[in-house]
Amino acid sequence: MGSEVDGLNSLHSVKASPNRFTKTSQGRSWNTGNGSPDAICLTVDKPGVVLVGVCVYGGGGIHEYELEVLADDAQTEHPGDSAHSHRWTSLELVKGTYSTDDSPSDISEIRLDKAVPLKEGVKYAVRLRNYGSRTANGDGGMTTVQCSDGVSFTFSTCSLSSNGTNQTRGQIPQILYYRSEYDGDLQSQLLSKANEEDKNCSRALSVVSAVVRAAKDLLHRAFAVDADDIPELLSSSSLFSMLLPLILAYVGPVAASVPKAAVEVFGLVQELLPAVSALNQKYAPPSFNPNQSTDSTTGNQPELGLSACTTSNHYSVIESDHPYKQAGVTQYRVSFPDCVRWTTIEFDPQCGTAQPEDALRLLIPSRTLHLSNLGGKSLIHDTINTWIELRKFSGSTGWPTTVLVLPGEAVTPGKHLGRAKDRNRLHT
Repeated sequence: MGSEVDGLNSLHSVKASPNRFTKTSQGRSWNTGNGSPDAICLTVDKPGVVLVGVCVYGGGGIHEYELEVLADDAQTEHPGDSAHSHRWTSLELVKGTYSTDDSPSDISEIRLDKAVPLKEGVKYAVRLRNYGSRTANGDGGMTTVQCSDGVSFTFSTCSLSSNGTNQTRGQIPQILYYRSEYDGDLQSQLLSKANEEDKNCSRALSVVSAVVRAAKDLLHRAFAVDADDIPELLSSSSLFSMLLPLILAYVGPVAASVPKAAVEVFGLVQELLPAVSALNQKYAPPSFNPNQSTDSTTGNQPELGLSACTTSNHYSVIESDHPYKQAGVTQYRVSFPDCVRWTTIEFDPQCGTAQPEDALRLLIPSRTLHLSNLGGKSLIHDTINTWIELRKFSGSTGWPTTVLVLPGEAVTPGKHLGRAKDRNRLHT
């Protein structure tokens, strides 16, 4: 994986064109047609414009999509000549899912895997196939929109569209792009380098995926075998003692720099955990009791051996008054012993506030590490600098339906104003 962009600094300043629609539908009434294509044609009036994605409308839940960028070959050979018929050539195709549940405007960004340079005066088509539920849509479309950097996008009805999108209404309200200061061969070389790094990222993830799935398959096979030495055999194998931990450690920087890679890596870890948990439970000693006391100094279960359950029994249930007091601020702080390194939070399905102005704020501590010398020994200790707001929840929607995993042993839920109820559960 390359870590430098060699002059492609403009990749970090992606812009969104102004919305080509003057208004957005109040309801989510646009039928996606279960993949029926919505498409629009566009041209640019300046050189050096590079397309990196589009904005799309959404509705409730998850939408599965297929987005394609195509060029009009006739226009490429004869720019500005509308007498030639369209001959579309696909330049880039990307598939995935998106959601607009957290967006107040019902608009979400879709990024291409490979940036597409747009030639001045050449007609391109953006085609969207949406397999989700009904979405919002735009109305009162403008033929031309001018961006803050002087680039103008001109839109026109596309022959590839059969689900209703055209120049005046429909989908694909905005274009995501950047301006490249390089033209000609140099720009192509830089784009090729950036695209090669994207391919390297995909190759790295393919390797990680193959190793994780092999490990998961082996864990499932081990679970089906009744033998007392299974945990020891797995622990001593090179796959689990060396290859798997090293490959997950080295893919960390990739996941940190590429959001899509982060999602995939966490998904792979999530696939692996149930098999590990099942084996832990199967080979826990018969005398193991998950509710038995924990050593307060180390946080470990007493003398259960290598195959003991790795989950501690620290937990706290927080529940507000029902109804909670109006015009007030209530703060709870939950701290576990220092041995706890990760905390999970689970929200009750009934959580909610009476009005959007009321909010539950979730804060985690920001720490600073200190190095001290005591009797010739170097000691590392940390102190809490401040509390950082991680998430804010309000109203009756948008509360997490899955468990949140947080670093550290402390968390502070603070509640502001209101008269409804909220309850959550913390575990380690």
